[in-house]
Amino acid sequence: MHGHLDVVPADPAEWSVHPLSGAVEDDYVWGRGAVDMKDMVAMTLAVARRFKRDGVVPPRDIVFAFVADEEAGGKYGAQWLVENRPDLFEGCTDAVGEVGGFSLTLAEDRRVYLIEAAEKGIAWMRLRARGKPGHGSFLHDDNAVTKVAEAVARLGNHTFPLVLTDTVRAFLEQMAELTGLEFPEDDLEGSLAKLGPLSRIVGATVRDTANPTMLSAGYKANVIPRRRRRSSTAGCCPDGRRRSCARSTHCSGRT
Repeated sequence: MHGHLDVVPADPAEWSVHPLSGAVEDDYVWGRGAVDMKDMVAMTLAVARRFKRDGVVPPRDIVFAFVADEEAGGKYGAQWLVENRPDLFEGCTDAVGEVGGFSLTLAEDRRVYLIEAAEKGIAWMRLRARGKPGHGSFLHDDNAVTKVAEAVARLGNHTFPLVLTDTVRAFLEQMAELTGLEFPEDDLEGSLAKLGPLSRIVGATVRDTANPTMLSAGYKANVIPRRRRRSSTAGCCPDGRRRSCARSTHCSGRT
């Protein structure tokens, strides 16, 4: 049983409660990591405590492994354990960890648990631009930072074509059967919107996506650099295939 204790950063100004408070309101625990994934860690510990309290001895060993740097790459957590303490997992044949999908409540008496058929693939690419260096107070028509910014904006605003894999088609057919909704290909986006919050997830499975997340340019406030590169965007390639393309993106494949 494994999980991570760390969370991604949070700006308190963007929250109605402090993101690290664990506030209980409206019968929910609110805070960064309440879903990803302190909830499962808490449930796992509750099970271990219950076993201890009731004297339950499982028929085989259960290893509880919690790391604190999953959101930072796992170098000093999971990777360190694999490289330095594999003995801790001797005899383990199965692993239960973070969520593999999200449930969807269709009605008060019906909830579906989606089966995740694939993970998004990753491809790192880098975009560079060249221009004339100079002082920021002058006129410049060949600014490398401007070129990078325009390119990233075009990428972030681009709408990729719809691509329906056999797996996605099967999913839409099942959803149509469960919900009574129709998902015609000539109005797929409009029909997906009827799925509510799930539409954002499903929408990312029917086309490539590219979302800029970080940008790096310049080295001094009043100096225009000769060459700049952007840092990263998060995106999506169909079926997790790696592609070589003229864009700079963290590419995540369709599930």
